[in-house]
Amino acid sequence: MGKASDISSTQSERYENAGQIEWASARNIKLTFGVRTVHVDTMTRKNKPQSRSRRFKASDGMEYKWRPVESNPQNLECLMVSEKKVVATYDADSTTLIVIAEGQGILDEIVVLLLVHLYRRANNIDFIQSQLSTS
Repeated sequence: MGKASDISSTQSERYENAGQIEWASARNIKLTFGVRTVHVDTMTRKNKPQSRSRRFKASDGMEYKWRPVESNPQNLECLMVSEKKVVATYDADSTTLIVIAEGQGILDEIVVLLLVHLYRRANNIDFIQSQLSTS
């Protein structure tokens, strides 16, 4: 039997903002997590030009990256870079996001950045490359 704190938001009717996405244009997007506001490029940067993963420094000070899952590139995983540990996985077929305990502290960033990556994928937009090509 679960504790009262295990009740889902739909049962308790308690909701909180995970973050805010300000879509000024397809390439000019600001993300807000609590009091921290950043441009999408700082949260979706490539480490290497050919890389399919996008890195970000989370509010816990650790670096993470979203990347396609090798066995099924439609699925995505969020990896803690220093520990090479997957903290979240997104299954495209079931549209399910699973976040393990180590990812709970940055849950807002995981959810909001997943939405950004899904938007980018659906609209065939590579945020970093578009910024580099306009320089």
